[in-house]
Amino acid sequence: MKTLLWKAALFALVLLVGSPAQAAVSEASSPGTTSNLFRRGYSLAPNEQITLQTSACDPGEDTVMYFIDGTPNLGGARITRAYNDDFGTSVCSFINFTNGPVAKDYTLVISSYWQNSPAAVTLAVWRTSNPTQITEPINVGGFRYSFSNITGARTFKAVGLRPGVGGGIVDTVLYAFNTTIGGTSYFDDDSGPIQLSSIFNVTMNCPFLSSCAIVAGTYSGVGGTKIQVWSSEVISSTTDDSDG
Repeated sequence: MKTLLWKAALFALVLLVGSPAQAAVSEASSPGTTSNLFRRGYSLAPNEQITLQTSACDPGEDTVMYFIDGTPNLGGARITRAYNDDFGTSVCSFINFTNGPVAKDYTLVISSYWQNSPAAVTLAVWRTSNPTQITEPINVGGFRYSFSNITGARTFKAVGLRPGVGGGIVDTVLYAFNTTIGGTSYFDDDSGPIQLSSIFNVTMNCPFLSSCAIVAGTYSGVGGTKIQVWSSEVISSTTDDSDG
């Protein structure tokens, strides 16, 4: 087993995911849904309006929505266009967004507020280009950790752990969201070793509690999948292995 060597203070944000939730099927034109983190791409026409809302939440099925530039598989820095936690009915989420004068692609990410507790809810989508509201049941989970007061460049790594002895590699996706509208967020899929995710040199202004969040999920859908998300200001060695 290889060894992780971290310089300076290191803290680990750990998620143990039980049985990953089944995600809703993505639109054929914009795939990108993971097994326990809902991701979907939308191509909006000039000045098109889109309304996104989860419903049927209860205190144990709380959702959080993030809406950023680009398609689901586009890595790197992204601009946050909308964010919502509790503006929907009960503790659900609600976003109403209007595109600018140029056609553009966006990504919607929905995670469960409570880690290790998937939210079985209904997603409703309404667009001015299609005046019929479309609803579908979704079941979302995912790792979510909110934080503030980030200083300096920071690196985040989503490390997939084998579900058991002799298990396979877990493929992860990782977001660093700035919840401030117009702020810079980040996404990565496979920059880490063996299909793991790493985001390097993240700089975000996070002045308030929950100003920023780390969100991660998996592609695998294997029962018992586990994820660890690590953070460090300086990494002296980046050799990782998939069994932790």
